[in-house]
Amino acid sequence: MKRIGILLLSAILIFSLAACQNSSSSSSSASSETLGDMVDDILPDGDYSQLRTGLGIASNTAGSSIASADTPGSANFNVTVCALTLQPDGSIVDIRFDTVEAGLGFDAAGAMSGDWSREIQTNRELGDEYGIRATSGIDREWYEQIASLEDWMRGKMVPDVLKMKLTARESDGMQIPDEEDLRTLVNIPVSDQLAALQKAYADAQRAG
Repeated sequence: MKRIGILLLSAILIFSLAACQNSSSSSSSASSETLGDMVDDILPDGDYSQLRTGLGIASNTAGSSIASADTPGSANFNVTVCALTLQPDGSIVDIRFDTVEAGLGFDAAGAMSGDWSREIQTNRELGDEYGIRATSGIDREWYEQIASLEDWMRGKMVPDVLKMKLTARESDGMQIPDEEDLRTLVNIPVSDQLAALQKAYADAQRAG
């Protein structure tokens, strides 16, 4: 438990973004939560000393492409973070995910294009501006889907969650949940979330 303070501070940075879910118009609204409020949101009431925490990060460069004389290339870098709190028996007390999807274009000579000064927001921060509600097929934004995924995971054992049934999404073949409780709630790819969870679980076991 020596690292719980550091992990909590890291987790708070992620979890504070969850306040964006409560905004119906824009996820950039400022949160009025105090630091203590956020800690109370992360951990349940009771004896914290028996809980284990872990942080996991998974990344990929999916969607990157090589530039040619006629077509610009792109360098994409996606990072998914998982903050995890476990009971002594290994069941999930709380879990939160967030993702950053960043990228820049470049030409065949290697010259970069795009707005370097643009602020990069996480998927939670983007809220409704992430923009998949209309095309999701289930009328749900990314932050709503990830909240349902987190709810489904709470109370379960991590090894059981990692065995989640998956199926290939028809549009692009990416892996989405095929659990009965999630079919109408989540159809975003979850491979990176599961990879980040696995790393957070290993981190929590080392810290226990």
